[in-house]
Amino acid sequence: MKLPFFNQRAIALAMILAIVSVLWGGAVSWAQVKRLPKPSGHVNDFSEALDSQTKSRLEVVLENLKQRTGLEFMIATVKSVGSQDIYDYSLAVANDWNVGAPATPTKSLLLLIATDSGKFFSQASKSARASLPDGLIGEMGLRMRPKLESGGYSQALLTGIQVFAEILGERNNFTLADVDPQAENLVATRQRPRVVRSARTAPTETPTPQPSESPAPQPIVQQTETPSPQIIPNATPPPVTASPESKQAPEPSVRPRVTQPSGTPAVASPSPSAVPQEITPSAIATNSASPRSSPEESPVAPTSPSVPVQVSDNSARLTRSSSTDRRTNVTPPANPEDEKEEVELTLTKPVDQRIELLKAFIAAHPQSVAVPRAFELIVAAHATLGDQKLQAGDTEGGLREFRLAISEAPPDMRDPLFTEVIARIPMNLFLRGQRGPALETAHQAEALAKQNPRRLLALVEFYLTIEDAGEASRIAELAVQSGPDSAPAHQALGAARHIALRLDEAASEYARALAIDPKSTVARIALADLKRSAGKAEEALALYREQLQADANNKSARAGLVLSLLELGKKNEADQELNKALQDKDQTRNLPLLVGTAYWF
Repeated sequence: MKLPFFNQRAIALAMILAIVSVLWGGAVSWAQVKRLPKPSGHVNDFSEALDSQTKSRLEVVLENLKQRTGLEFMIATVKSVGSQDIYDYSLAVANDWNVGAPATPTKSLLLLIATDSGKFFSQASKSARASLPDGLIGEMGLRMRPKLESGGYSQALLTGIQVFAEILGERNNFTLADVDPQAENLVATRQRPRVVRSARTAPTETPTPQPSESPAPQPIVQQTETPSPQIIPNATPPPVTASPESKQAPEPSVRPRVTQPSGTPAVASPSPSAVPQEITPSAIATNSASPRSSPEESPVAPTSPSVPVQVSDNSARLTRSSSTDRRTNVTPPANPEDEKEEVELTLTKPVDQRIELLKAFIAAHPQSVAVPRAFELIVAAHATLGDQKLQAGDTEGGLREFRLAISEAPPDMRDPLFTEVIARIPMNLFLRGQRGPALETAHQAEALAKQNPRRLLALVEFYLTIEDAGEASRIAELAVQSGPDSAPAHQALGAARHIALRLDEAASEYARALAIDPKSTVARIALADLKRSAGKAEEALALYREQLQADANNKSARAGLVLSLLELGKKNEADQELNKALQDKDQTRNLPLLVGTAYWF
């Protein structure tokens, strides 16, 4: 059993398993965190942050989505992820639940939220990523983030899931109301024209003024700057008798139409389409002098909206009338909340219309507080539209939209827009067979990273996935230079060196990452695998045991432990550990353990 031939085969297998472990994310982080129970439904509120009504509603929406699209969408809320990174924690849950993990065979998605910090992360299986519109998960996250940061977890999840369902419905020919019956009224409300009230005090309804004789031949302009309707004494309209309905004053907001003053007195005549019984008694013409409102009456004389009243004036009053009109038509200052809502309501529109609406908003409100959000939605919409066009076979149109998403990204964009939308475009193109455009967009995205370690690491993930060791190493080195004390940066550089088979340098980088973050499961497992492949089974065994003390269910550590014991000739202890592992239902699906031990029996 200890022949060199077998040892060489074991070392080669260990190296392969190590690479697979890095690429597929098999090594996950559960350190010092209580293992979550198995999911009981689509919504698993372990932190008790959601109200019962929202949970029930989300269960219905996600179950309907599953029936229509085959997507298994699960939500988990936890109080805290401890000192771990939200990515590592969410990947651990995804692997444990077999939902949204890279190796999950089903089309599934996991959304995990830590309520103590408001951080969240989505894990999607490969089949789910291939079927979802590009940028959809990122857009859902962008929509949820403001409400999560303010502690509104129920509203954040409801909003995010509605956006997710609405955009997904555009591709699968269903509407939000089809999967969320309670949203039907909300959609109708959003489609209703929005009325923004003026800051001016609304007039109160007053009794209908009674006409009184006065020798003044000219209309009196009141201090409210609203001209009072006057009837010219020379006018001879047909006699009209007010009907009983006319005694009720019309709406105060209706104002009479005023013609421009001219030298020749105008005659007030009823419109041919006017209904006589709708004329108020105050508008009845008599043979007496011109009636006017008494000082104690309301400044605005009520008139029927169906009968325009013309007011004559002489040229001497032209200046005052013009200034009155200018003061009356002053537009009140815009409400920032109204502008924000206007931007968010564009999400109810189809993607192509959404882009035009958002650009029109930016042109009309260049100084608005909602402009940054509008730019984010434009970028996400271009990415979504590009994915839809590629799905429809329009390769040229899809590439054009992806390039627009990158070129129109604001220079001061937030990190989530880059990591969740921009950085995922290259992988979307690569998976669709567009290798050249994928590399092109990756280089364009690199210019937007601006030496930001978090953004650079998002690009490293793309190069590691396609096994481009040279570019992965180059970008990872930039990330290390920008963040020398960043454990993820050293870990990414170690993975790049690992793929390039520069194993000593890879081990050094993994060790550096572990020194910076002693709780990093990925770095510890990768370092242990390299130690074992280099024949340092004792050092590898110590690292595996250390990881199992933190997380007894870690499959990679369990497999490495058994294989290290076999390589050290401790067969009895190896058999005990193997039998113990095989009694665990989860460990019976531990592929590295089963494949690795097969060479020894």
